[in-house]
Amino acid sequence: MLFEDIKGVARASKGRWWMWGALAVILAASTARAQDTSPPPAPPSGFRPRVVRDGTLSLGMQGQYGTLVGTSGFGAEYNHGPSLGVRVRYRFAEDQAVGVSFETQRYDAKVDSAGQFAPKWLNAITTSIEYYNYFQTRKRTPQYLMIGAGLLQSRRHLNDSEVDFPGDGGVIILGAGAEYWWKRTLTFELSARYNGFIHSNETGATTLTHGFQAGIGFHFYTSK
Repeated sequence: MLFEDIKGVARASKGRWWMWGALAVILAASTARAQDTSPPPAPPSGFRPRVVRDGTLSLGMQGQYGTLVGTSGFGAEYNHGPSLGVRVRYRFAEDQAVGVSFETQRYDAKVDSAGQFAPKWLNAITTSIEYYNYFQTRKRTPQYLMIGAGLLQSRRHLNDSEVDFPGDGGVIILGAGAEYWWKRTLTFELSARYNGFIHSNETGATTLTHGFQAGIGFHFYTSK
């Protein structure tokens, strides 16, 4: 009987030793994890998405090339040429923004006439308000669709270096584009736009000129 009691005590002591050993291992592992404060490794590409918060302002500039389509309005005399655009945007939601664009567009005359008063090129200056809807905002290359409207000022440059004014009007804009995050505050931007120029011709009738543009540039974001 005494021998069996001794064996029971030994088995109980052995069980307690296993319990205390397991507890020591668990505490050691927990302490090691608590001391390991190194940040998790970055993704293989090194890119971390920049979330553009509401209230963020941005400023961009694009070089563009455009063409007029059809034979009505400005399209009767002019075809294609370069342009420059400056854009300011205000993000009022992660995927929505409003903006103001200023563009100066040049369209060369279709016919290279030697006449002194013949048109040489047309300068179309637009100021527009635009709405942007963004997609894939947490990817490296977010995209957007936009719609806008604004004012048009036109200047016709003649062969004798004189300038006349065919008349002012309005513009309707549809567009799409994509931005590529290069830095935390800088993107490269590629876009395509349709411009519908509404203006009066020499007879006073209102006409619509269709134009298309492709542009590439950059966009700088505030650090908010």
